[in-house]
Amino acid sequence: MKAHEKQHIENELQPVSHCNSVSVKWSGKKFDDIELDLSQPGIVFKTQLFSLTGVEPDRQKILIKGGTLKDDTDWNTVGVKEMMGTAGELPKAPVQQVQFLEDMTAAQAAKALKVPSGLTNLGNTCYMNATLQCLRAIPELKTALSKAPQRIGNQPRSNLTPGLGTLYESLDKAGQAVPPLVFLQILRSAYPQFAQQNNHGFMQQDAEECWGEITSALADNLPAVADDGQLVETKKFVDSYLSGETISTIKCDEAPGETPSVEISTFRKLNVNIGSGAQKVKFPFELDMTSMCTPELQEKLRPAKNRVREVEERKAAALKKKADAASSSSAESASMEVDKPSKTQSEVLREVGVEESLIADLGANVSGQYDLIAGQARLLARLMLT
Repeated sequence: MKAHEKQHIENELQPVSHCNSVSVKWSGKKFDDIELDLSQPGIVFKTQLFSLTGVEPDRQKILIKGGTLKDDTDWNTVGVKEMMGTAGELPKAPVQQVQFLEDMTAAQAAKALKVPSGLTNLGNTCYMNATLQCLRAIPELKTALSKAPQRIGNQPRSNLTPGLGTLYESLDKAGQAVPPLVFLQILRSAYPQFAQQNNHGFMQQDAEECWGEITSALADNLPAVADDGQLVETKKFVDSYLSGETISTIKCDEAPGETPSVEISTFRKLNVNIGSGAQKVKFPFELDMTSMCTPELQEKLRPAKNRVREVEERKAAALKKKADAASSSSAESASMEVDKPSKTQSEVLREVGVEESLIADLGANVSGQYDLIAGQARLLARLMLT
């Protein structure tokens, strides 16, 4: 019986002796003297048909007087004179054929395994590639770029924003290294210093300078993005997500009654002074900035910071349980369940006890805890794992 053929099972009962034998016609074939044990349930008869026709019992649909033959049908309650049946619909072939990893190309395998795509070095462009990959580690930036218009105009500096969005889109779809030719041309048109050459070709450049120029262009052209993924045209992305404030207070010890001088400054980078000479520097993967905050801000950050610790402890306990289960060969109980958030981030923060002033501050880190990724701190999303 071929898969594309319509299968029928037509059973005609022909009394042989004591009504315990039947003949079955199926797909042009006839099977005589099939024993029908009236003391057994219907599944026994279906199993007999399966051995003859190859049609599995759960795909058999046999009509009897009063309805359909069930697995537990009592033959004594059925008037066995004639039965008609058909095979259920054959399983459909998968729309997309199964492809094994060893049969894939390098690009297909990388895409299937979700290996991050790289950027081709176009000749001393490692400074730019490193900067682009660093910025790409900020999920809110990718969301904002995907929502922003992708139109290229006559102003090279303004073109950096849509050019960056198009490049990140290509990286997400590619399964291999992408040559950032278009973005490089836009960068060099907007900032000619990156197009300097010597006798050996294009010169090496500074990644920090590249970071500063790209974020400066984004600051002028890219709107901020809200928690729901929508653009907020009244605010800028860099001001909301890639900037901070320092407060300097100057007091006169000799005149304690004099009003202190307070100055608030905005910064987009923090310099790390590691001193001179060769020395080993070790950076953490997580950074707690609460010690750098004012006492008032520390108190505001406390609820979210405590929740982050709780979530981390739960994750660590779940991983330990999974490892213990795996070591005892209890694979079924080893799966770690992480509930997906069913509430918005603002709702979660309110339940935790975060002040409304911090919730309303778009892009603010409400816990003071950072994951360090590619050298760039980004806002923790772990609060959503509740």
